[in-house]
Amino acid sequence: ALVVTGTQFINNSAPQSGGAVYVKGSAILTDAVFSYNRVMTSYGGALYAAEALTLTGGSFLSNTAVVFGGAVNAMKSVTTRLSPSTGLGTNFISNTVNNGYGGGLYAICSVDLNGGLFQRNRLLAASSYGGGLYTSGSLAMTDTQFVDNVANWFGGGAWAAVAVTATGGAFQNNTATTFSGGGLATGSSGTLTFRDTRFVSNKACNGGGGAAVSAGVIGTGGLFQG
Repeated sequence: ALVVTGTQFINNSAPQSGGAVYVKGSAILTDAVFSYNRVMTSYGGALYAAEALTLTGGSFLSNTAVVFGGAVNAMKSVTTRLSPSTGLGTNFISNTVNNGYGGGLYAICSVDLNGGLFQRNRLLAASSYGGGLYTSGSLAMTDTQFVDNVANWFGGGAWAAVAVTATGGAFQNNTATTFSGGGLATGSSGTLTFRDTRFVSNKACNGGGGAAVSAGVIGTGGLFQG
């Protein structure tokens, strides 16, 4: 297992997965900072986690991957928590994927977000999903913000294959430049349940400027506004 607190990882690079860190076991990171890391050919510009990943506070800034996960590529469960020292969640800011999915975070698993910010993450490829976040599992989020992220095809802010449950938080000024789901998009069996979540000034070239959800939506409160 990897357990670190307050550690900084800056300007590292690797030829394949995990520009700064590749961990085969579980990882528990508290108030860690990953900045300007890059992977040359594949996954996880800053971090590749093969088992359960828990992030408490901390930030991922300006990391780059070629294929999946501009900042993080996670293979099992992902949980983010508020930092006891700062009161902030985990921030994914200005990360980039050159030719794939998940500008900030790419996960082949369930994702549970508490607070935090996904901002100005970018997917550069023509066929891309999840500008801020991509998960092939479920997504649960509480008071998380997705702001100014970009994907070409689906899910400018986030893309999730199955159920999305959102409490509070916001999707704002995200863009799907070619297809659908400027703020949020789901896979063919995907659902959305939200309470008091705001979808504001998101844009899609095709359908669902705020959200494109395939299998059903249940909402309470909240706001969809152009």
